[in-house]
Amino acid sequence: MKKTLPEDERKRIFGKNLEYLRNKRGIMQKDLAAELDLKPNSISNYENGKSFPSVPALLKISDYFNVSTEELLYDLNKDESMEVVKQHELFLKDVLDNMSEDELLDKYDFGDLFNELPLEQKKKVLNSIEVEYFKMNRNR
Repeated sequence: MKKTLPEDERKRIFGKNLEYLRNKRGIMQKDLAAELDLKPNSISNYENGKSFPSVPALLKISDYFNVSTEELLYDLNKDESMEVVKQHELFLKDVLDNMSEDELLDKYDFGDLFNELPLEQKKKVLNSIEVEYFKMNRNR
């Protein structure tokens, strides 16, 4: 169970995580605000710890960057939350580089439930991820 943090600390952590993701994507604050249909100064206020997003805004941000709200809200021991984002990006790069399903299965641990699937079902799951990723990027 996560320890409840003071509001100022929650704002700081969220702002740091948002700024990291925004810079990684290479998008300016005003452009991100426009993309998410937020007020022009919202992103700056979030990143500077002046305000905190509403739940609908938080969900928009989470969807835009393809991260969980937890990854946005928590500093999970030495930036573990951003490590998850980095691992996700590496996985997608491997998918885009046309790594075979067998190579992906050898390289990544997808968890116990996934590991219990027969090989053909595992390959179908990986193929689905690739298809959804391309659909998502085509719509941006």
